Amino acid sequence: MPGSRAHPPQLDQQPNIEFTKLAPVLNVRDLASERRFYESLGLPAIYEGPEYPDSIAFGTESVDFGIQQTLTDNDPSQHAHMADRRCRH
Repeated sequence: MPGSRAHPPQLDQQPNIEFTKLAPVLNVRDLASERRFYESLGLPAIYEGPEYPDSIAFGTESVDFGIQQTLTDNDPSQHAHMADRRCRH
């Protein structure tokens, strides 16, 4: 048919993917200080290794997350401000 488009596959044709847990990774400047902070809250470090030397994973039965050292600012409010300025030009 002229002008017709191919339809994307139906969702029921895709394999079922079930997320059972998410583990966000937070950017931090001082890895050692942040580690002490989270451990003081009772969150044990569950992974720290040579594969990712500037990262630490914390976890319990109900919470998993990581921290990684970054050398740049990661302030979402600054990024939103920059995006807002770009949209106005």
